Amino acid sequence: MALIALGVTGGIGAYKAVEVARGLQKRDHDVVAVMTRSARKFVGPVTFEAITRRPVITDQFTRGRSMKSPAPFRNRRSTLSAPRARSSSAGASSSSS
Repeated sequence: MALIALGVTGGIGAYKAVEVARGLQKRDHDVVAVMTRSARKFVGPVTFEAITRRPVITDQFTRGRSMKSPAPFRNRRSTLSAPRARSSSAGASSSSS
């Protein structure tokens, strides 16, 4: 169906992103994971590579050259970031984007 770039951020919710990737694949979507340094402290890139069968993007730069527009972002239909950040201040409201 669609190629979806799954941005995985740091925090305990990074574990849930693995399930998000599986769920998207069950719906016949192709998924490529893009992980922050903090996310890699919770879940290793190998986990996402095994699930998505695609290399995980962990850095904007590749040895000696810049990845100005990685293929997953040129051809993607959607971008999803997980886990979603939440405000810890009392009374803060969240909005869906």
